[in-house]
Amino acid sequence: MLTWAEIQEHVRAKYKLAEDHGDSFKLVWRYDNDRLQQILVNCYAALGEAWCNFTSPACRRGDLSPELALRRSLSFAVGTICLDQDVYVIRYSLPMSALKLETFDLLLGVIAGTADQLEEELSGGDDF
Repeated sequence: MLTWAEIQEHVRAKYKLAEDHGDSFKLVWRYDNDRLQQILVNCYAALGEAWCNFTSPACRRGDLSPELALRRSLSFAVGTICLDQDVYVIRYSLPMSALKLETFDLLLGVIAGTADQLEEELSGGDDF
C-alpha cells in the first residue's frame, strides 16, 4: 500500500512544488500554451483509513450556474465540481490503499487539466 510519505518523496523528486506542508502540497502546472493551473493535494483520515484528495480551482461562482455545474460534472471521467467559498473546484478523493504512483501522476494531470479546460471555456481567463 502506498503511503503519504512515499507520495511526498515522489512529488518532491519529480515536480517543482509551489507549497509543501506535512499533509499537503501545491503544484502549478504550466501548459504548452502558457496557461497555468494550480492543484492542491492533501492527505486526510476518513472511514478508518488514509485518503488522498486532489483539488484544482476552475472558475468563479458567477461564471457557472449550479445547474450547469452539475450537468458538466456528469461528463467528467474523474472528479466532480464542488463549490468552495466563491470558487468552483474540480475535486477527487480516493483511499490511499487504492492508489499507485502511476495512477497518482495520471490523476494530477487529469484533475488539473479538467479544471483548466473549464476555466478557459467559461471565463477565458487564467486566474488559477
